[in-house]
Amino acid sequence: MASVTGERLRHAGNGDSIGIDVRDRWEVVRDGMREMIVYGELLPGQRLNEVDLARTFEVSRGPLREALRALETEGLAVRVPRRGTFVVQMSATDVDEIYSLRAALEELAVRRALESPSPQLLARLDALVDEMREATAVSDWRRVTECDIEFHTAVYEAAAHARVLSAWNSLREPMRVLVGMTSEIPEQTWRDHALLAKAARQGVEEYLAAAREHIEQAHLDALDIVRKRQ
Repeated sequence: MASVTGERLRHAGNGDSIGIDVRDRWEVVRDGMREMIVYGELLPGQRLNEVDLARTFEVSRGPLREALRALETEGLAVRVPRRGTFVVQMSATDVDEIYSLRAALEELAVRRALESPSPQLLARLDALVDEMREATAVSDWRRVTECDIEFHTAVYEAAAHARVLSAWNSLREPMRVLVGMTSEIPEQTWRDHALLAKAARQGVEEYLAAAREHIEQAHLDALDIVRKRQ
């Protein structure tokens, strides 16, 4: 967990006055647990022990339970009656559903965003590719993952379609888990996005062709990892 998050949690847990209320506290806990799930500190299928987590985050059970409910809503945790809350363990069906929905959303978003792309969008995509390349060079897999998600989010935001963006946002956290699984191939990740950024300047069909190949390969990579874990 990042040191800034840890510091905020310590202040929140000790009741120090730095503008963090109960609502803020559960959000900080949610963010911390989300990062632990995405990057494998909390493993698929692992039971989220409330006593241990409350001690780790130095908060009471109230904010912790709010955070757990939020993670359930995001698709990162699942509550089993009389057994507790567990880190979601994605199946091949989950992966298929996530990537098939993403492929459908991406086509609509891209057609809207890249019919006449703004200079700001193109510059943002180029900047994220540069960040991804630099992160790859220093083996910063977390930053590679974040840049990957930010890249696609930039396209969805540029599409100016509130419902498509909302649908993408509902997939973002499960996608971060899946992208995090496959960020063990970071060199390929940044090269794929460099091709996408270049295609964004060439036209909608060129981008869609590159995006379909990118999404299909990511889908296959995630399926392979999930099946090996089962």
